[in-house]
Amino acid sequence: MVRLIPNIISGIRILLSLILLYFHSGLGFWIIYFICGISDMFDGFLARKFQVTSKQGEVLDSVADMTLVAIVAIIILPSIILPMWIWSIIILIGWIKICTMVIGYYKFHTFASIHTYGNKLTGISLFFYLPFLLVQPSFFLYILLAIALLSAMEELLLQFLLKEGSRDRKSIFLLD
Repeated sequence: MVRLIPNIISGIRILLSLILLYFHSGLGFWIIYFICGISDMFDGFLARKFQVTSKQGEVLDSVADMTLVAIVAIIILPSIILPMWIWSIIILIGWIKICTMVIGYYKFHTFASIHTYGNKLTGISLFFYLPFLLVQPSFFLYILLAIALLSAMEELLLQFLLKEGSRDRKSIFLLD
């Protein structure tokens, strides 16, 4: 039963992400948002702690991450006023991520996000910065965009360089 806990947590994150569609703002949105963020930190930690990591768990975690990011983007981005050049960078990052997944699918016959340190740093930065972005976009937005862009480019490069599919590559600098 313990081996199922990380996957159950990822599944709950997908369900809660979908529930966010009904909470466009307010306390309900933020409670669910923070539960999703915390669950993202715990599912992988628990899988490694109990030594129950699996390919299925990695795929489920990636799907849960993409679901949360996509739904939060659908809810939040239309209400934010940003300069066009920032929107251009956000769109560029999105296209790089899509290209990365297409290349991964073409090469390894699976859609997956690589769990690099850069992707983890992007996720944590976005998770903690989002509440402040709604109040006042700031210098930290530029840092977040730089982290996300570099991370997306690293993941794309990894997809080109890897000989076999692996979701658990920590960095381009740690290739075997």
